[in-house]
Amino acid sequence: MHTDLTKENLRGYSMSVMNKPDYKIFAQDAKSGEYVAFPDILRGWGITLEQYNGFPPMELFNSAAKRIDEWLMYLTQRGLPEWDAAVDYPKDAMIQHAGIYYVSLKVTKGEQPNNSQASWKKLTEALGVDKKLDKTAVLQGPGTSTTGVMSQKAVTDLANTKADGARFSTRTSAVIMTSPNGNYGVEIGNTGVFGVTDQSGEAPVPIFRVSPTGEINDGSIALGKVIGAGSAASKNTGTGPGQIPDMSFFGFANGAYTFPNGLILQVFSVTPSATNTVTPITFPVPFPYGPHGVWPTHNSSSSGQYMTLDALTKTGANMRVFRSDSTSPVTGAGTVTIMALGR
Repeated sequence: MHTDLTKENLRGYSMSVMNKPDYKIFAQDAKSGEYVAFPDILRGWGITLEQYNGFPPMELFNSAAKRIDEWLMYLTQRGLPEWDAAVDYPKDAMIQHAGIYYVSLKVTKGEQPNNSQASWKKLTEALGVDKKLDKTAVLQGPGTSTTGVMSQKAVTDLANTKADGARFSTRTSAVIMTSPNGNYGVEIGNTGVFGVTDQSGEAPVPIFRVSPTGEINDGSIALGKVIGAGSAASKNTGTGPGQIPDMSFFGFANGAYTFPNGLILQVFSVTPSATNTVTPITFPVPFPYGPHGVWPTHNSSSSGQYMTLDALTKTGANMRVFRSDSTSPVTGAGTVTIMALGR
């Protein structure tokens, strides 16, 4: 019968799970004359061409099968083979030596595992559990280690120590933890309110309570204790010494900018008189104390013209326009932008 063992026909087949063998060694109980050591392991059956005219006897079949069974039993008993100096080991090979399991870090031969850290690593180290499985390495109390493992008893003892019923109490709306001396308590409520209370008296007195949105409901917290709060947090709004002005102290109306310190900056336009060489100008906003300075800027494209101002008052001044080629004021001459600063 012919069976097609192509990949297409094998697709869909699954390997059966083997049942546990009986662990018997083939030909282990062979009688005298039924077994002989294989004459040349490396050459194999070819040796029979010379010694047995190509017809291997029963004794050699027993020897070959017994050798295979003994190797399988050896691996079954040990799990991993023992290291041997004559074996070529590839990277990631696993062996045992002197009762310790090792993994090869590279291709190696003849390098004894316990003396060749560059070629071999303990299996427990490769798995990251070295010494963690040793009972003496299990911690029996709390500490600062980030890799140590606590025993079940140590965890239970620690939980019992921390869960001192005298320091914890539960109310309908909050849980309270009391300090060891009983003078202070920390509470958190069902609504998310967190606070610290003074427990030294007959009734708890709130030191402060903070809502989930950060609002202080009871008591107070010094701004100096609030992380990120600068010196400005302790200032009041205003224009006096030690105060900070808000945007309401900065104004603009009728071309006048007002500042918290009382300064007023006014920018406006005027048209020089077409009939009089003196043009009176009026500030849009009178200065309560008077101007510090007034600066005219001629807007005309004509060159060689400049303006002078005199008779400054809280409400205005007189302006004259001159040409560079004359000492007498002129009339007209476009428009002029005035900037006045005062208080």
